[in-house]
Amino acid sequence: MTGLLLMLLAPAEAGLGEAGAQELPDTVSIIRDIAVDSLQASDSLTTGADTASIRADTLVRAAGAEARRTIRGLWYSFLGALPKFLVAIGTLFLAWLIVRLVRPLLQRVLGHWERASAATAIFGIIVWLLAVGIAVSVLAGDIRALVGSLGLVGLALSWALQTPIESFTGWLMNNFQGYYRVGDRVAVGDALGDVYRIDFLTTTVWEIGSMARPGFVNAEQPTGRLITFPNSEVLSGSLVNLTRDFPYVWDEVSVQVANTSDIAYAVSVLEGVAMQV
Repeated sequence: MTGLLLMLLAPAEAGLGEAGAQELPDTVSIIRDIAVDSLQASDSLTTGADTASIRADTLVRAAGAEARRTIRGLWYSFLGALPKFLVAIGTLFLAWLIVRLVRPLLQRVLGHWERASAATAIFGIIVWLLAVGIAVSVLAGDIRALVGSLGLVGLALSWALQTPIESFTGWLMNNFQGYYRVGDRVAVGDALGDVYRIDFLTTTVWEIGSMARPGFVNAEQPTGRLITFPNSEVLSGSLVNLTRDFPYVWDEVSVQVANTSDIAYAVSVLEGVAMQV
């Protein structure tokens, strides 16, 4: 009976075992598939990082090559323009040497001529203008472009430096026309005094007091102050020279004398004081 039962039940248990075996998952295959997928993902990440690194290296190399080409081109351009720079520098140096050597000769030849300083200054300006024009023409190469650029630059400078140009023109006019010189007593605008220094753009005077002008001193005596005004005042305003062509300045001194005083004695006292002065 026992053997018969085992024979009858064994096939059913075997069927159940096969069904259970079919239903259980294959752990080994799952682990193998997961490992393969992980390896493939890690390989793809490694490949992307390598590609980015290769791209960065390529960009760095390309930038370095471009920088080297640019520097090489600049160097070759500098070498090509070096003769022009040398000629321009030589021209400017020659102009400086000519002005440095000829100016003392001109001052010695002209001597004490009143317009000697203006003549030497004009000579130096002409030499420097010619030298700068030659140097710029050598560097530019094209005369038409040079003339156009110089015209535009001159227009801009004349507009921006209008006041200094007028002051320099006033200095030239004063040197050639002789409106005033050092030591003259002049009245220019609100300034009244003795000329102390005449520069290219400005004139400095020792201030003189006056009854008609408010200040520290009401008499025509030095106040101790220096007044500097632009030379353009010579062109735009009125100029009064109190000493030019006549070495004295007329002045009036009021003295109060009583009616009962000795008029003759008072006059003699004033004459004696005037002679002492």
